[in-house]
Amino acid sequence: MPIAADAVRPPADPAEFDAWYQVFIDTFFTDGDKDVICRVYRAYMEGLPTYRPSLCRGIWRDGRLVSRYGFFDRELLVGPSRLRCGCICGVATLPEARGQGLGARLMWDSVEVARAERWPLLLLAGISNFYHRFGYIDCLDTVEHSFTLEAASALPASSYTVRETTPDDAAAILRLYHGSFGHLTGCFDRTLAEQRLRLDLLPPERAQVVAVDGDGVVRGCLNREWRGWGDAAEEVTAEDEQALLALLHRHVQEAGKLDPVPERLRWYPPEASRELYMLERLVGLHSQRWSRPRGGWMARIGHVGAFWEAMLPVLGQRWDLRPERRLTMVVDGEEHGLHLAGSSARLAAPDGDRVVWSQEALTQAVFGFRPVRWLAQGRGLAQGQALGLEAADDLLPALEALFPLGRPTIARTDDF
Repeated sequence: MPIAADAVRPPADPAEFDAWYQVFIDTFFTDGDKDVICRVYRAYMEGLPTYRPSLCRGIWRDGRLVSRYGFFDRELLVGPSRLRCGCICGVATLPEARGQGLGARLMWDSVEVARAERWPLLLLAGISNFYHRFGYIDCLDTVEHSFTLEAASALPASSYTVRETTPDDAAAILRLYHGSFGHLTGCFDRTLAEQRLRLDLLPPERAQVVAVDGDGVVRGCLNREWRGWGDAAEEVTAEDEQALLALLHRHVQEAGKLDPVPERLRWYPPEASRELYMLERLVGLHSQRWSRPRGGWMARIGHVGAFWEAMLPVLGQRWDLRPERRLTMVVDGEEHGLHLAGSSARLAAPDGDRVVWSQEALTQAVFGFRPVRWLAQGRGLAQGQALGLEAADDLLPALEALFPLGRPTIARTDDF
């Protein structure tokens, strides 16, 4: 059967797969050894347990790849709920093919794939003023914390030692990751196999360092920037203050070798985390939040039915012995009944009080990015999008319990 013009499909043979990876590398990496970068990226993507060739997507014209994107198939944690999430990566179009609607075809294809896969969510980090056209909406902001090199240098020494990571550290690093991010919406259910793969593929200049206590137990981990030591640490996890002190001193030591030596160091601990509170106690912080309307981290609902099924554990937990209630959740015209009783939630006939969502508003609610009452007033959505939430005033307390305002965070090592 002939393939329709500009059809979005997976690569059909090894040569097309090579081109699919190469367009990504040529678009997003302007320096460095591109062959090495491509080899590492491909080994990581294809080494993941959830990898499937069908998640590589592209448009070919006359035998040449002109536009491409792909997915990482991950599970996003929202309390006890696990939401399969199609994480969109590497959206790229050749310069000579831009302005022809190919990016739009890719994004509508992403929605079709999500529905076919029954993914509750789609997630991406993208340029401004493009992805909102396809139902994607802002779901979290980036927060950076900086402190002076002078203040960090004056801290007392740690009783812990710092060393480079080894393959045997994978389980400890995974424990630290879940300890720092696991309570936050935006954490992924990273597996030990994935953590081992990450360690195996890290280039030497980007290798992690770990803080180790007197018994040899790993208590903290610092991820360098992509190009090695700089003024910023990509990610820091620490179980106690001695681990944080040890990692701080190692960063200070390495920053002192830079030319010029930076006046401030930048870290990205998640909000409401043990690392942030320990850091605030040790050094004075200057914090900045970057909000990019219709850009940066954005998400949308994929398959509505699968979304409500996946959310049942956390909705039941949040209901927490409140009186029994039936709700009819309407998302862009699709109805699903929800029965809440005790500390449980289950799907039911759609015969309860109606709550009408746009999928954009529901996306922001599930991330805890905007409060329910804000969405109910039709605020916070991009210009030209529908009002977010329609519900009777007496339903708003129940919806606030189910979708509380939170502090969504995605670890920088989870970027894609």
